[in-house]
Amino acid sequence: MQDKIFRIGSHEYQKVDPGVFPVPFNELRDIRLIDLLPHSTILITDLPKSKTGYQFEISVTNGGDEGDYQYFTIAYYISPPSGPNADAHLNRIRRMFLPLVEKGLLPDPLTSTQFGFNVGKGISYIPNYAYRGTVIIRDEITPIITLMKRLASPVTRIFICYASEDSVFAQNIAEYLVTKGNDVWLDKYEIKVGDSIVEKINQGLADASHLAILLSKSSVNKPWAQKELSVTLMRQLKDQSVRIIPILIDDCQVPPVLLDIRYADCRVNPEEGYKAILAALLQSENT
Repeated sequence: MQDKIFRIGSHEYQKVDPGVFPVPFNELRDIRLIDLLPHSTILITDLPKSKTGYQFEISVTNGGDEGDYQYFTIAYYISPPSGPNADAHLNRIRRMFLPLVEKGLLPDPLTSTQFGFNVGKGISYIPNYAYRGTVIIRDEITPIITLMKRLASPVTRIFICYASEDSVFAQNIAEYLVTKGNDVWLDKYEIKVGDSIVEKINQGLADASHLAILLSKSSVNKPWAQKELSVTLMRQLKDQSVRIIPILIDDCQVPPVLLDIRYADCRVNPEEGYKAILAALLQSENT
């Protein structure tokens, strides 16, 4: 009967499959790898619930016999939403790793042999803990839980505000951000024949996490641009639910209301400006 029950303190967990015990992350306490039963796996059951279609799995395994401490592993799986944007989702997963790598909480997924990246299938991360039985499972899992929580939240949605004269530039920025895994609102993407333009724009602004406003000689004095900016500024002041990213694309007078917000400079080297925009979005995702 003993091999059908795994105990953590006074809690007992029943085996559901051969050697598999479902255990919530919040109930792991300070158990170590060495505390697992021989030839058993605990499956973490209370992982973040994704609003964006990602699927998560974490399992911790002791594959050895009693007293054999070389077969400890923790396996992590992150599967992106199905659909045509597999590359974008994979780029987002990679991008979300960066802050955790920089803090030393995870190895670099681009250089570590423990990681596997597969378009359409997501990421697998299976580090080996041979002879490291005293590792506390909860401590090891926490960084990946943090990553999963971030991925489970809606991706940044950027509303691009621009003058018709700057449509080519707006299209280039939109395409760059989409390839990096971001959700972009651009009028030519969103407004179809028969749609109410005002209704679509208002909905786009309401759903946006960021307003990217292209600043040029053509746009700074447009009445509609001033209106969209004013609506967004009111939201920002009211509940801080949207961030404004000014993008300077030619020499023009920056509106006074934007003077205290650092802009992305795309005048001389657009690619560097694009990277600055992406860095601002990444910072928002990880705060």
